[in-house]
Amino acid sequence: MKNSVFGVGLALIVAAIPVASWAQAASEPLTGMKLSNDLPIQIESDRLDVREKDGVAEFTGNVSVVQDQMLLKAGKLIVY
Repeated sequence: MKNSVFGVGLALIVAAIPVASWAQAASEPLTGMKLSNDLPIQIESDRLDVREKDGVAEFTGNVSVVQDQMLLKAGKLIVY
């Protein structure tokens, strides 16, 4: 069963970018990602683990993040 969460903070999505990709693109702006604080975000994954005392939610397996026309897919997403 898929997990779905709405309204997660926008800046937190950057955690889904693989480290190798981040290092390669660190000198270049992420021009393709246009996020808005005014629009809802939908996150779906195969699994969701919430560590409330740490303030962390970890989405794993077929992670899909949608906001308006922006789509991000990843194997793992950590939201702080």
